[in-house]
Amino acid sequence: MSELPNDSQHNETMSGLCDELKNVTKIVNGGLFTENRDGPTGLENGGYVEITPGGRSIHIGSQEEWLATLESLSNEMLSDGDWIFSYEENKTDYMTARAEDTKRTNSGLFVSHGLQCFEVLDSDMSFYGHSDGHIQYNSTDTETRIGKIAEIFDYEMGEITLEEADLQPGDIVTYYGEYTNVYIGTDSSGNKMWYDAGKGQTTNSEDEGGTYTKFTRTTNDIGLDISHIIRLKYDTTISIASEETSSSSDDESDTLFGAIGSLLRNIWISICTFFENLIFGREDATIWYNFNEGNNMTSSSSSASPGSISASGYVQYYQNDYAHVSYGSSNIANCGCGPTCFAMVATAITGTRITPEDAVWCGNTYYVWGLGTSWSYFGAAAQHFNLDCRIVETTDIDVVVQALRSRALVISSQTSGIFTSGGHFIVLSGLDNNDGIRVMDPNKNNAVNKRYNNRSFTKEEINASALHYWIFYY
Repeated sequence: MSELPNDSQHNETMSGLCDELKNVTKIVNGGLFTENRDGPTGLENGGYVEITPGGRSIHIGSQEEWLATLESLSNEMLSDGDWIFSYEENKTDYMTARAEDTKRTNSGLFVSHGLQCFEVLDSDMSFYGHSDGHIQYNSTDTETRIGKIAEIFDYEMGEITLEEADLQPGDIVTYYGEYTNVYIGTDSSGNKMWYDAGKGQTTNSEDEGGTYTKFTRTTNDIGLDISHIIRLKYDTTISIASEETSSSSDDESDTLFGAIGSLLRNIWISICTFFENLIFGREDATIWYNFNEGNNMTSSSSSASPGSISASGYVQYYQNDYAHVSYGSSNIANCGCGPTCFAMVATAITGTRITPEDAVWCGNTYYVWGLGTSWSYFGAAAQHFNLDCRIVETTDIDVVVQALRSRALVISSQTSGIFTSGGHFIVLSGLDNNDGIRVMDPNKNNAVNKRYNNRSFTKEEINASALHYWIFYY
């Protein structure tokens, strides 16, 4: 056993801890099991609060992924069939806008929604090209974010024409005349093509109320002067400072302001765990659950999406398909990656359809307001559905790889990296012939647009942004 810290070490440690707390931007409800001890209400079995200081990072995907995101967004909105052109009562958040009875967008908002789906803008961020030539941001945080994720080239009225502009596919173009679109490239005849949600793409081409029939346009002359070209910094990762206080659309991250109640309530456990790990030299803990009562559950969801079959052969659910189901601060589409992952695992284990809607039988009991799904949810859910399995919790990626070799399924909590700009849950569903890890991502943008479900990841890629793993042996 390590020696107890002396007064000097104690003061130095506490000073360092306090310095960390000054810059807290995310609090994640943890699941480390240590010796039994009592704690504040709401934390069970020695749960702890993991504090991540500083800011977060955002990975900007490739040019091809950006264009694929816009294509998928266009197809999804056309499939909905009831999006209208509007300047009134528009919703900044795409998922909120899509859940409305009247779905509204316009040229600028369509581009902002695309950047949200591309996971480089938060759900409360939007902008558009103003008629007088400046970029109108809905907040200073949005302006800061755009400045970090993109290069911005500005032009005086009449300074450059579309023919003269050195456009690259994926460039966002704003115009004098309150218009914004995205350049795709040229067709076989050399004509410029655009992702474009202007009123000309609607049934009546009027200023309000026309239903969209397409979100693309082919023209060499928009009829307006260019004011800005915004070019994303592809294939880079940028840091987001703690001064940016906008909340993330990811369901496991939030600012200190949104999580301050949890911090005050749980700080005692955090400090105890800090010193206990310091004293005993703990870096990890493995937790075992056994649920062997069998399962005879059937799905009770009358409006559930049946799911598709993933590349690994398991049922794949997308949280995006469950915007109609309330959960957390809004719905499963926005906040339910955790229950969606559990639904995929539970369906595989039981051989019975358990949907994301079934998986939130508990309401918000295991939802930490402002943070997301509690780590204690998975054990409780397994017990509720009487899964015939053994759950092992770990942070050791090599243990995870061995488990995948034995056909176990794994849920991973991820922080900023490949899969998210904030926090997210994913399912690790198996290995390929080269020990590459197969992923079932509940976020359709990752799974389909970025094709994450059709490729394998190295264990280093998975573990670089992993906070925790739940292994389901069955």
